[in-house]
Amino acid sequence: MEGVVSVFPNEMKKLHTTRSWDFMGFSQQVKRTNLESDIIVGMIDTGIGQSPKALMMKDLVRLLPNGRALAMSHPISLATTSTAAGGVVNMASLYGLGIGTARGGVPSARIAVYKVCWSDGCWDADILAAFDDAIADGVDIISVSLGGSTPLDYFKDSTAIGAFML
Repeated sequence: MEGVVSVFPNEMKKLHTTRSWDFMGFSQQVKRTNLESDIIVGMIDTGIGQSPKALMMKDLVRLLPNGRALAMSHPISLATTSTAAGGVVNMASLYGLGIGTARGGVPSARIAVYKVCWSDGCWDADILAAFDDAIADGVDIISVSLGGSTPLDYFKDSTAIGAFML
């Protein structure tokens, strides 16, 4: 079938964590430029909920050409989006462990958030749809920290297939 890369069962993945900004060359010491505010970082994870803090963001949102919401350039410190575009927080820790500096990869970037994870996990079909949407939205960098418990062959790994399409 033309245009089909792979067909596989729709399996559940789980959220993972990552510390990859330095690896990607976005270390804290890199001189920042105004051009970074044009970078769009796509977050593929649990999405932004309807908490009061999330609802306060409504004045920071503009629409992409296709009608999807995109948070404007602002040092937002919501849980997952702060890993992409959050400002620097000194002496950050988790219950006193791992004390250090927490920061987003590109603090002045804009963010686009794609919800793929639900209370029971993150389904392959949702993951692939999020990659397709992010590509259509013009996202420059995708932050995705999820996967299965065992390595999969490329043609059965929704994250690998979605990332390859970039």
